[in-house]
Amino acid sequence: MADLNRVGPPDFEGLAGYPALRHVVSTRWGEANAWHSACKRAGIEAFRAARAQGPGREGAVVRAVEAEIGHKAGPFSLRIIVLPVLDQQIRSAGTATYLVPELVHASGAYDVWLRELVRKLA
Repeated sequence: MADLNRVGPPDFEGLAGYPALRHVVSTRWGEANAWHSACKRAGIEAFRAARAQGPGREGAVVRAVEAEIGHKAGPFSLRIIVLPVLDQQIRSAGTATYLVPELVHASGAYDVWLRELVRKLA
């Protein structure tokens, strides 16, 4: 953890060998930190709102697949990590872990992808 802290504020010591990058990072840190904090707050609020409404989209997709195949899905585990990136491709990040761009997660493409994945796992 100490090594990671070396590239962070207030001195960005780990970037000392890259003075131009260090300057950009240090001058834009406040803006980047504010953006990150706002995204984190929005994500937490969205998570809480979704949990208050029940099983959510993922649960609805599993129930729809179960209705299609005519039986309950067997037990399975998935880890879906939603990222604020410009990329629009869902990527595997190991066994049962997927990186999903926010734009894809907010679209119907996510539901189509998830339905296919659940169908394979069920």
